[in-house]
Amino acid sequence: DESTPVSNHRLALTMLIKIVKSLGCAYGCGEGHRGLSGDRLRHQAQNCLTKLYKLDKMQFRQTMRDYVNKDSLNNVVDFLHALLGFCMEPVTDNKAGFGNNFTTVDNKSTAQNVEGIVVSAMFKSLITRCASTTHELHSPENL
Repeated sequence: DESTPVSNHRLALTMLIKIVKSLGCAYGCGEGHRGLSGDRLRHQAQNCLTKLYKLDKMQFRQTMRDYVNKDSLNNVVDFLHALLGFCMEPVTDNKAGFGNNFTTVDNKSTAQNVEGIVVSAMFKSLITRCASTTHELHSPENL
């Protein structure tokens, strides 16, 4: 694998994963970028993820699987935390009404689409890796 050249798509996606991870959680966990500038950068990153997926779906999925299988579990979880913000329960609008019975195309639905794409690409590999590395998951820094 070391002798084969890395495609531009894989290189761009790998850099984007690192960018999303460095932006951190939208809710401000750790050293995440907060405020409008952080939200704007996250939105741009989500748009880039969507474009990379549309450019080459197979390579996108394979790169995500390779990322899960080759990088540390801490890095993978940090990336998913930054992308999904699963540390907080999303605020939901429980008001019943005519308007919320229809799907609207807005920034939130685009973000949810790319989140679903990333999770579906990584899910099987992540679960398999977690199941096979339970000793690593039980280490003191993960408790």
